[in-house]
Amino acid sequence: TSPFKDQVYCIWHTGTPVFFSRRTAGAGGTWSAPLQISGAETTVVGIGADVRTNANGDVFVFWPDADGSGNIVFRRSVDGGNTFAAQQI
Repeated sequence: TSPFKDQVYCIWHTGTPVFFSRRTAGAGGTWSAPLQISGAETTVVGIGADVRTNANGDVFVFWPDADGSGNIVFRRSVDGGNTFAAQQI
């Protein structure tokens, strides 16, 4: 029932920064430019990131900061991964 049904989401890190991209649905779908979604809260690496969605099309991304703090960072998008709310720890 999501307006973003069949989109594909990807999250990865290149050391400290964590990036996100989405592919729009359909045969003509395209990948978005990488969006850096981590900030100053991620001091080491964002290894072990995950992406989840719900029936409304909200996208949730999570990653740990491997600095030994045990912090897990979370961001939410309500527009299919086009934009994200501020980080929460």
